[in-house]
Amino acid sequence: MLSLSYGELPDIETINAHHSGTYELGFSFHGSGNDYDAFQRAVNQGIDAHLEAIFFTTREDSTHAYFNLEDTKSLHVLLRRLCETGNDDLASCILSTIDIEWV
Repeated sequence: MLSLSYGELPDIETINAHHSGTYELGFSFHGSGNDYDAFQRAVNQGIDAHLEAIFFTTREDSTHAYFNLEDTKSLHVLLRRLCETGNDDLASCILSTIDIEWV
């Protein structure tokens, strides 16, 4: 597992080294509303001041929404936006799924 200082975002090359291709996030409609809302706010910004956007597809079943980020660049942009909006806990959880931790 790679350790980074708390709040330090890995660059795209580091993310690629730990995870390549698409990345799927799943949110329950019951119980994880704060994370779901934080994700929605991050992706609904469209193109931001960095001229970057998050590209993803979605699917839903009766209890969950699944978001499939199309590339590691989108994952990097999501992590940056989550940190910029004070949602470090969700960013930290996502990082832990690709063997990167904040210490």
